[in-house]
Parts: sequence; structure tokens; C-alpha cells
Amino acid sequence: MLDRRTLIVATAGLAAGCKPVRTSLDPRSQYFPDRTTKTTNQDRIRAKHLVSRAGFGPTPALIEDVLSLGLDGWIDKQLTPPTEVIGPATYLQPTETTGLHFRLNSLPCLRPGAIYELRDVSQPRVLSELSAATILRSTYSQWQLRERMCQFWTNHFNIYGRKVATARERKQADAELLYFLADDQRTVIRPHALGRFHDLIDASIKSPAMIGYLDNQLNKSGNVNENYARELLELHTLGVDGGYTQADVKNVAKLLSGWTIEDGFLKRVGTVVFDGKNHTRGEKDVLGVPINEPNGEAERDKLVEIVTSHGATARFITAKLVDFFCGNESDTHALKETSARVYRQSAGAIDKVVRHILLSDAFYASKPKFRQPFDYLIACLRATNADTSGIGNIQYQLERMGQPLHQWPMPDGYPDTTTAWVGNMIPRWQFALDLGSNSIQNTKLDNNAVKHLCRNRFTTASDADRITAVLASPEFQWA
Repeated sequence: MLDRRTLIVATAGLAAGCKPVRTSLDPRSQYFPDRTTKTTNQDRIRAKHLVSRAGFGPTPALIEDVLSLGLDGWIDKQLTPPTEVIGPATYLQPTETTGLHFRLNSLPCLRPGAIYELRDVSQPRVLSELSAATILRSTYSQWQLRERMCQFWTNHFNIYGRKVATARERKQADAELLYFLADDQRTVIRPHALGRFHDLIDASIKSPAMIGYLDNQLNKSGNVNENYARELLELHTLGVDGGYTQADVKNVAKLLSGWTIEDGFLKRVGTVVFDGKNHTRGEKDVLGVPINEPNGEAERDKLVEIVTSHGATARFITAKLVDFFCGNESDTHALKETSARVYRQSAGAIDKVVRHILLSDAFYASKPKFRQPFDYLIACLRATNADTSGIGNIQYQLERMGQPLHQWPMPDGYPDTTTAWVGNMIPRWQFALDLGSNSIQNTKLDNNAVKHLCRNRFTTASDADRITAVLASPEFQWA
């Protein structure tokens, strides 16, 4: 724990340009390793493949960490990250750099109870802070697999941040849903990213951001809104070919009717509450299972149990995870079958499914996977050991490449296929040029890392041109 006095001294030293303190508040982990592990070239190739897919890109130190622990040892370590406590009184966790936590704690939207503190803050600023937090964590966290899984689930449970920014003539809670998005990340995605899928769905179904995004606050007895019910079955659990019917959608909607977002005067605005007057009572049959529990909460709990234990959910979720790590152009049919079996046998334990995938022969034999713009940007920042605030122009770079965070309008999330992104290369090359020339505000390259990356390539060109050419090369477009 970084106590208050130490924080004050550190801040004062930073303002004065004190080099030791500036270093202590640097968010970056060690880039170059202290030692080199004796191993085969094939082992290094597999280690690079692992950290490129299970993380956001290799650094020399990270490769050595994998080689020293072994593939299974590194994966097991990454699957047991420490519990996060990010709040106004927490400035240091030993598992991350002081600088990373210092920067995260400078973003008010991450703090518990932020909805009550942020209502006077502009929605664009909140969206910018949420994006900055994702960039910082993905670039600097030592728990790369957790951040990768947070990215996966954020996209799986996509919530369009700008929907609420353009809301008109709606209730107060509807107009403030963007503020709930930070709480969704803190209470839904991050704690459950490597836990049980049941618990993840259970948290998501209680999230005011999700309820608001998919209009369940408008779901009332006699005027049932099916938006959330349909996406829960089609996108979140069973999949479009999961065997559910329109009757199942309607019954799930009836079951979830009355669950809304509190926006009353002097109430805890933003909390999910049950309005019994607007709930459809009586028995509802979902996927062949009758549900007639004594109250709305018990009905909701029964629904979560049914959809997360269904065989179609096991197949859909694990197949999506296999494609996420292996790409959808590789031969992974057998891996998808065994991964679904692991899901069923472990009662939906995400960490066990992920471990099974990452230790499979099919994973290491998978074809190169074209990076989404976000993956490409973070891989470049990590490879160059860049120091970034995550704020400002770096977010514009993502927008220009077509993947601004929390801004995909449809509930299916950003596509993760080569064809979706390969036709938009010019903004990537422009980013490589801007990063290589140190012209991105609040983002600076590490000269030693740049020299390491360039080595003997393009020796007659300037350093800026050399690193631009490296970052724009196919090597960085594919993982």
C-alpha cells in the first residue's frame, strides 16, 4: 500500500522532475530480461505465439518469463490473478507497477459509486476515461491473460456507450446509462472474466448498463419488450442456432418483465430494482423447463441456471473462445468438441476451458490471426515499450482505424475476422508513422526498445523511418 505521505512526496518529486520518483511512477514493467533462458528456437516460437494470443503482444522479458516457467506454468500463473481493489484509497498493488495504479486511480470513472460522483461530468469525458483505462491495462498489466479475457467478454456482452449520449425524451436513468458502463466493467466483466460462466451471466443480467442498453426497463406486463430476452439467448448464451424458439424468447421476456432501473427522487439512481406491478406472473416454460418460482428474483435465478447449463451454451461459448484464441480459419473442430466437454464437466469454469485451449496442439498449430485495430495498437505500444497516458490522440487513432472502444452500435460486438479489417490498412500505416515519429500526444517511444526492434533492418534510414517500417510490416498485422 502506498501511504498518503509517500504519495504526496512522489507527486511533488514528479512535479520537480526528480528522476527516481519519475521512474517509480512509470507504468511500464521490465522490458529487457535479466537473463536468457537456454532453450530451442521452437520453444521460443511457441512462447511468442502464446503471449501474442493469450496477451497483447510479446516483450523480451515476457518471452523469458514464459520460457523459465514453461507454457503450462505461465498459463497457470496467469489464470490465478490477484483480486483487484481499485478505489480512491488504493494506490498500489504489489502485482502491478505503482505507475499503472497511479494512472488508473487518476480516472474518477473507475471508482466505486461513480454514478453518484460523475453525473456532473460530461459523457464524452467518461467514455474517454473508460477507453484510457482499457488501453492502460492492456498495455501495462502483468496479468495479460486476464486483460485479454476482459476484452473478450466486453465484446461478447457489448454495450454501445453512445446510445445513451444521444437519448432524447427518456427517463433520467436512461440518459445516464453511460455512467453505468464503468460499473459494469468493475462488477460484471473484470471479477468474472476467468470465473464461472454462470456467475458472469448472473452479474450481467443484474447490470443496469445491460438492462438499459437492451431496453429491459421498458419491459412490462401487458407490453412485453423482447430485446434483452432475444439477445440473452441468441448472443449471450445458446447462440443463434441454439435450438430456442420464439416462444422461448417471449417467455424469457415475460420472466424478466418488471426488472428496471431506479430513477426516483432521493433514490439510489442506477440500481436495478424489481417492480412487481409490471411483472408477468404465472408459469413460463423456457427451453422445455417450467418456471413458476415464488418471486421475480427466484425466477431470474432459475433462468440463469437453465441457460448457462444448456448444452448449446457449452458449444457456443467454447467455440467462440476457440476462435478468439486460434482464429476462425484454422482446423479446430476437434478442439471445439473437447472444449465444450470441459465446459460441461467443470460446470462452466472459464479458466479450465481457457487452459484446455491454450495447451492444445491445435492452438499452437493455428494459422496466423489478423489483429483487430485495438490488438494492433496495443501490440505496437508494448513492442516499443511506449509510455502513454491512454488519453487523447491515441484514442483518435483507434477511431480512425475503425474500433473506438465501447462504440459498436449493435449488440453482437466488433467482428473478429480477417475480412472485417484487412481492407482498412491505410489508417494502420498512418498510426505506425505517427507513433514512429513520436507525434502522438502523451505517447512516447522507448529508444532502447526501438533499437532492439529495428536491429539490422533498414540501416540506411532514420530511426523514425525504420520503426515506422517495422510497425507497418505484416509481422505486426498478424499474431
